Parts: sequence; C-alpha cells; structure tokens
Amino acid sequence: MLSRTIRRAAKPATTTRSFERYLNLHEYQSSALMKENGINVPVGIAAHSAKEVRDRVC
Repeated sequence: MLSRTIRRAAKPATTTRSFERYLNLHEYQSSALMKENGINVPVGIAAHSAKEVRDRVC
C-alpha cells in the first residue's frame, strides 16, 4: 500500500496542456476576409438555382 503511494507521488504532475484549435471557414467567408484585407480574389456569387444566377449576372 505504501509503495503505491510513493509511486504516485514520484510521478511527475502534468499541469500544462496543449490545445489545438482548427478554424474551418467556408469559401465565401475566407474570400470576404481576404478581400477586406486587400488580397485580390476572383469575382463570384453564391446562388441556389440557375434562375438566381441569370438574375444576378444579367
């Protein structure tokens, strides 16, 4: 019993943790961010139907 307590006490404590956070952006979000910061991006629109494309382009 005592030897188990000694082993636990001798074990180094891990107090620091490393967190990684991945940022996921949609293409339209990243192009808007780049455009706001002066990076050239191709012109494009998001549309849900062919009619919507025709209305926006023509």
